[in-house]
Amino acid sequence: MRDEAAILEEMRLAVDGQKVGGEPTGWAGDAHADQMSMVLPFLSTLTQIATVRLVFRMRRSRPDRDCSATLVVTYKGADFCAWRMDWRPNAPHTNPTGPPELRGLEVETGVHDFHLNATLGLVRMHTEKMPICRPVDPPPNFPAFARAVYAMLNITPTEPTPDPPWSPRLF
Repeated sequence: MRDEAAILEEMRLAVDGQKVGGEPTGWAGDAHADQMSMVLPFLSTLTQIATVRLVFRMRRSRPDRDCSATLVVTYKGADFCAWRMDWRPNAPHTNPTGPPELRGLEVETGVHDFHLNATLGLVRMHTEKMPICRPVDPPPNFPAFARAVYAMLNITPTEPTPDPPWSPRLF
């Protein structure tokens, strides 16, 4: 990939740098769809060329489960996942590669960290969806999950993060 070094540098700046969060978009999705998302734009980042946003995803039918937060870097019109945290997913993630202590490890709540995955190169990071994940203790609820994400990514929010519109299905 022609711009690989530049894209990886923008991703590193996006992950490591201080960020000031803008106003969250609010939760959105099709009225009948289970999956919803919310975007947190940034008022400031250290990136030079790329734009950066944080995307939260959740399932209405899974209260306090199966959420993710993804730091997305857009470079010359293409979106790249620079970092992701999966919180209490439906199924554990198994690391297919990575350092010996993480290879083959099954991870429930975990972080797909830029620095672990960048060693694979941009193409593998992108096509394999950040395959290396390190475990973290699961936050007890969504507000704690959002706070953990903000702390790990050096984000100072300027607005409260709306709670997801959970809607558990009855069996």
